Amino acid sequence: PSLTKTHYDILGVSRTATYEEIKAAYHNLARQTHPDKVSSNRSQDSFRRLQSAWECLRQAETRQAYDEQLFLKEQKLESKRQAAMPVSLSELEVGHDDESDEHVYIYTCRCGEELQIWQDEMPALNESFLTECSGCSFSYSVMNDLFK
Repeated sequence: PSLTKTHYDILGVSRTATYEEIKAAYHNLARQTHPDKVSSNRSQDSFRRLQSAWECLRQAETRQAYDEQLFLKEQKLESKRQAAMPVSLSELEVGHDDESDEHVYIYTCRCGEELQIWQDEMPALNESFLTECSGCSFSYSVMNDLFK
């Protein structure tokens, strides 16, 4: 909902990973998600994100620039997190999308705009995530108090 995965998250490596570790992770995941092996829209998206992560982190110069951007983004996010209004998932209205057969959690912002949070976007139980209202950019820290 709010914070996208970093290139490191996509590859499943730490930020201190060596080039060799990044390369090994990329090749392993590429074999698992390559469109020739798995034919679904979701796997194609996963493979594109994997490619993008590899292209960025494989060269020292682009990796350093990415790390600097990531640091600034995290500072900004922490500032937003401190100002965000806390909300528990159990406080949200539950809806169902018939087309995707998924549950969606709905919260009406103070501006009247609806926030939608899909069940497959949930963090682990008792963890929270930051989301913003598209109507007014007000931030909410949503605590998952329902699902593992």
